[in-house]
Amino acid sequence: MGLGIGPLTNQTALGQALQFSVAVRLDADESLRSDCVSVEAQAGDTRVSPSVLRWVVEAGADAGERTLRVYGAVAIDEPVVTVNVHFNCSTTRLSREFVLLIDPPSVELPQT
Repeated sequence: MGLGIGPLTNQTALGQALQFSVAVRLDADESLRSDCVSVEAQAGDTRVSPSVLRWVVEAGADAGERTLRVYGAVAIDEPVVTVNVHFNCSTTRLSREFVLLIDPPSVELPQT
């Protein structure tokens, strides 16, 4: 399996549930199942329980593109989250560590 990991896109804000996506590149004739993937996260010094993390692999624009979308079910109250993504498929084992810097939610101020 020719597996490539692209950039991570973070959609999480402080006080919201973890939500991010990772671009994945495969050979055109290969597939990637969600059960080949595992995700671990740590918010500050606190491990995020694996039971609150969910992920799905979605098809991309062309045959070799996939997007791994990861969702959490608890609010993140720490500005630094470390995420480990593990791909453990039949012929490929690959892990990547990402550090997410979580910004406060954007606030729109009333115009005067």
